[in-house]
Amino acid sequence: MTAKYRFTTLGCKVNQYESQVIREVLEEAGLRPAAHDEPAAWTIINTCAVTGEAVRKSRQAIRRAGRGGQSRVVVVGCGASDAPHGLAGIPGVAAVLGHDRDVCSEIRKLVSGNHSAGVGTSEVNTAAAILRPVSPTDSQCLNEGSIRPVLPSEPGTVAAVRHPSNVRSSIGLPLTIVKRADVEAARIHRFDGHQRAFLKVQDGCDAFCTYCTIPRLRPRLASKPVAAAVSEARALVAAGHREIILTGIFLGAYGWPTAIRRRHAQLQRAAESGSEGVRVTDGVVNSSPDDRSPGRDRSNRTSENQANAATHGIAGDRTSSLVELVDAIAQIEGLERLRLSSLEPGDVDEALLRVLARNPNCVPHLHLPLQSGSEAILRRMNRQYTVAAFLDMIARVRSALDRPAISTDIIVGFPGETEADFERTLAVARESELLKIHAFPFSPREGTAAARWQRSFVPPAVIRERMQRLAALEGELSLAFRRRFVGRVERVIVEPNKGSGARPGSDGSANVLHGRCDRYFEIHFEPGRGDGMSASPDRTRSAAADLLDAPGPAAPPAPGDLVHVRIDRVTPTRTHGTLVRAGAAGIALPVLAGRYERTWA
Repeated sequence: MTAKYRFTTLGCKVNQYESQVIREVLEEAGLRPAAHDEPAAWTIINTCAVTGEAVRKSRQAIRRAGRGGQSRVVVVGCGASDAPHGLAGIPGVAAVLGHDRDVCSEIRKLVSGNHSAGVGTSEVNTAAAILRPVSPTDSQCLNEGSIRPVLPSEPGTVAAVRHPSNVRSSIGLPLTIVKRADVEAARIHRFDGHQRAFLKVQDGCDAFCTYCTIPRLRPRLASKPVAAAVSEARALVAAGHREIILTGIFLGAYGWPTAIRRRHAQLQRAAESGSEGVRVTDGVVNSSPDDRSPGRDRSNRTSENQANAATHGIAGDRTSSLVELVDAIAQIEGLERLRLSSLEPGDVDEALLRVLARNPNCVPHLHLPLQSGSEAILRRMNRQYTVAAFLDMIARVRSALDRPAISTDIIVGFPGETEADFERTLAVARESELLKIHAFPFSPREGTAAARWQRSFVPPAVIRERMQRLAALEGELSLAFRRRFVGRVERVIVEPNKGSGARPGSDGSANVLHGRCDRYFEIHFEPGRGDGMSASPDRTRSAAADLLDAPGPAAPPAPGDLVHVRIDRVTPTRTHGTLVRAGAAGIALPVLAGRYERTWA
């Protein structure tokens, strides 16, 4: 009888991607997914540790999976690195595998029986401790009044950035290592349960925002080479995915060994001059500690590095590796939409905007985390931008792209946040004309600087009230943005209706379809309409709408299909449309019209 497995994934897009990697490993080993009512021999819980609520939900999922002892539970993800011993003690857990282990290899051993951990026991993945005495300077870097980026290197040493022995936490906590080889080798061929596929191209962060525990769990940066990412993206398109979302722990650091931007210029200069320990490989800036070994012959290192840097676009006015990656993937035949996950002001430069504008399959939507609209709070958070830089980025994006949709993240109730600070956040959000705000109440994470600032904690009742005000503003901004597109035709990738998600249509039918458009908001439409119904006389019709008004297909579109939907009306909670043609090919659609003047596909 074929063994079955079950998966529970919590957290970010990177976790979703890594779950698919493990899923394919299990199926290569002969296992099959268990149906909802079937028992599973193995249950994989991919955990999240970014907030206290995520940790609580992760532990709850592990306990639920281990009840009855019928399934052997394997715990992976950031939670496994954050608290391996605590999770290993939960009944039913067979193994806890954090980021410092070759998770796929360990899981192969487990399911094949070639592993020392048996049912009911735990092979605890103890985080690799990389500790170094904390200097007074380091301590000062993380006090409330003077927040500065903390680098995983000796002062003034460029080559130290990459070496594991130099990666450390300034607050004296153990760190786990993310192997670069794991990022390069990880590959998926499909993205089960999703119409839009996530593609992880970067891992790790060393920026040490004062509220974030991730640099402690994924401290070493790694990037997937462009050729490998393109090959993987082609496989996903061949599997039927019309949209790919590039993702990473810190996507803007793609191609760099550090997420701290003030180090980038230093590394670039070192690569150009051939400084010891700095090389460029596959378009990625690397620093090698081996070149610092006593007695090593460095006589040819300068010319070698200069040639290597020039070959990979590092010399002179360097083209960002992220730009090269986006441009390369956008050329894949059959890829209808390419979307980027989270970026910051320092990541959105003119070169990236040019690439987004000239490739019609690059969607006019960017996720640009704000976190706070208060300069004082941004400094306390140790963010690498100012409010002015954020607003300048928004202005440049609007100038380059056609009515872009902007989504963002905001933390409410960060230690020391005053009413005036929060009002500034509301003002910046309003000025940015956001489509979507992902709001999070501040969650103190053990081991972070902000968790120690208890005297500055905002009362829970105040946080709840501010969350409500922010939610009200989000609803107002979202409605205003979506109203701009009434009467226009948008491309939509159809998503499956799941249970209660299927809502009655205007005629009482329960088969209303839905999916996300290029600008990320969801549109609901009835599959049988497609009747060329004209927009109301008071609405401005686009040329594309005139071209696309035609009877719809005889059969309703299936999940994963790309269809064209005219937006008829919007409400605070929904966008309603009419199917005008499914899978229309070769029809001109307005795309990315801005400073770079591309108005038709």
